[in-house]
Amino acid sequence: MFALGPSDGAVTWRRESDQPVYSAPAVGNGVVVFGSGAVFGALHSGSILALSTADGHALWSYDTHSAVRSGPALAGDLVVAGDHAGELIAFRPAG
Repeated sequence: MFALGPSDGAVTWRRESDQPVYSAPAVGNGVVVFGSGAVFGALHSGSILALSTADGHALWSYDTHSAVRSGPALAGDLVVAGDHAGELIAFRPAG
């Protein structure tokens, strides 16, 4: 995941992920949230990660125990995403 500066398009920060990212990110209130997990192989491993839009540092992560395929949606403090099996994941991050 990376962020670009709005004035010049230069990379302002970059953050590696432990697993592949196939979901589109959701952005709101200074946070970018995205899901991870393999398309093939370990489908029962994945997470949703939240990064600061300011500098890319990790704010929290949530182990979904499943590859996340859909882009997460943010609604207040609720995070919703879909996994590889078509199941809906909904949670409120701690903290």
